[in-house]
Amino acid sequence: FGDMGGQVWRIDLHETSVTSTSKKYKLANLAGDTEATNRRFFYPPSVGMADSGTSRFLAVAIGSGYRAHPLNTVIDDHFYLLQDTDVNVGDTTMDSTGTLLPSSLYNASANEIGSGITTLSKATSGKHGWYIDLPGSGEKVLSRPLIFNKQLHFNSYHPVAKSGGAVDVCKPTKSNGKAYVLNLLDATPTSDINEDGKIDVNDRAHALEENTIPADPQVVFTTAQDKDGDGKPDSGPGDCNNYTDFWSGKTHTAGSCTTVDRTYWDEQQ
Repeated sequence: FGDMGGQVWRIDLHETSVTSTSKKYKLANLAGDTEATNRRFFYPPSVGMADSGTSRFLAVAIGSGYRAHPLNTVIDDHFYLLQDTDVNVGDTTMDSTGTLLPSSLYNASANEIGSGITTLSKATSGKHGWYIDLPGSGEKVLSRPLIFNKQLHFNSYHPVAKSGGAVDVCKPTKSNGKAYVLNLLDATPTSDINEDGKIDVNDRAHALEENTIPADPQVVFTTAQDKDGDGKPDSGPGDCNNYTDFWSGKTHTAGSCTTVDRTYWDEQQ
């Protein structure tokens, strides 16, 4: 979980004993000592097990944003993907990485991996995750992200100044909110959102229809999709028996066939 000081914490509970002492670790410290770097985490992260091809880690996705002052345009907010590599069975020591700092992460803001300027292995060598400097003035994350099937979904709130002037922090304002869809490992865009025939940094996010602070992104499972239009769902090439749609408010952000199935469990007393 994150806190108001720009820190991210991990709490380990004993696997079998409810009376054993829990252990607390500071996974990251991502704020600074200036007004612009005074980042805060109001919403919980999304956490999922991931594999880079050479190692497994817990992907901890979290975005900063001052929820108490959503019109603030001074703080330079970021979105982070932290790699917690301490996933082995047994006692956790957190000695492998220590507390992560901004310098511990790859700056993925310019999409250099996606544009071919560098490679994933070169850009992330010695790093333990990545971050994006949210491009809009005052753009911030005021909701929980979503990790699903190696993709990352999160929404941002971007206050808009009236009549081209500065944002009045004492008055309500509209938003140029965005719904981001990124590859989990390297923050590259996943599709040609603006349909200009190429996938680049401008394809990271959809413009949201709502002019309010956006809610969490949602995944919707559907079945019996007739994807090839032959009138026979799930019966031939192009059909899909397990389809997922992703929504941010009224905005449809992604959708595809998936091999991921919903799993349920219940605890019997």
